[in-house]
Amino acid sequence: MYMKNKVVYILSFLVSFQWKSNQSYEMLPDSLLNRKQICQFHCTRNQTMSDNFQSISHCQKGHFKICEGYLGIDFHTKLVSYSFTIADGNNSSTIRTDLTKDYLSYIETDITAIRFRQLIMKFSKKNPYRLNIHYYCRTQIDDCAYQEIENIYPVYIANQNMLKHIQPIFYDESRSSKTKIPCFNDISNELTSLCSGYCTLTLGLHTMTKGCNENLTEDYLGINMSLGLSYPNNEKFTAQVSALTLICNKPKCNNNASITKVIAIANAFLTAQSNGIRLKIIIHRIFLILLFSLCN
Repeated sequence: MYMKNKVVYILSFLVSFQWKSNQSYEMLPDSLLNRKQICQFHCTRNQTMSDNFQSISHCQKGHFKICEGYLGIDFHTKLVSYSFTIADGNNSSTIRTDLTKDYLSYIETDITAIRFRQLIMKFSKKNPYRLNIHYYCRTQIDDCAYQEIENIYPVYIANQNMLKHIQPIFYDESRSSKTKIPCFNDISNELTSLCSGYCTLTLGLHTMTKGCNENLTEDYLGINMSLGLSYPNNEKFTAQVSALTLICNKPKCNNNASITKVIAIANAFLTAQSNGIRLKIIIHRIFLILLFSLCN
């Protein structure tokens, strides 16, 4: 039981790996807690991945407590969308509508910035995958959401090839759905069962479940990783929004070593910054070396 809990804890830690940014997030002094900053809002731009980030001419500007920015990149269609709005009161448009109130309650107290990232990857011959980022901030810097999206956009475009290493770990395009494969059904990788469908794994901050699903179609094959991060770090917030769901079709593809690999790759990408990407890759490789003996 101790080893099982240790494995879950370590994998969950990798899911919630913390981020740093080039932007300054000084805590607001008490005298500025109700400060309203300049935010751009009511504007969207659609373009292709070959285009550089460009300012949006029709954005409105106003003074609000919380700025919000959104960035969506479809690496299959090569289409990009980014938009800016505000998260005050009823104006918030969040990727997790069930957490809207929580977002605002957190950021109106002791948090100055929140970044919610979602990586969605479908396993198929075309291997389409998409990145969604919602960013909220309340800092001493005006237009903080706009600056954040402008800074991270070229980083994700430059590092997109990192994600191509994920699908081969979990997907075999030659396998028929009628062919039975062994899947792990316990945390310690000791018990397996023959599955006529697909292996599954769900990882939360402190929980992990594995098994076989014989009802899903191949359209469900893929991985969905959500990463909620705040500055300064707030464990309660991270626990609410960080999760990983995997459905794969290779024998024993829901093993701990494979999921550690994909978390390392995805986190190195999701937490990438223009000056910090190499360091984060090195850190995750060190984690892999240390954890493989535990996770096999």
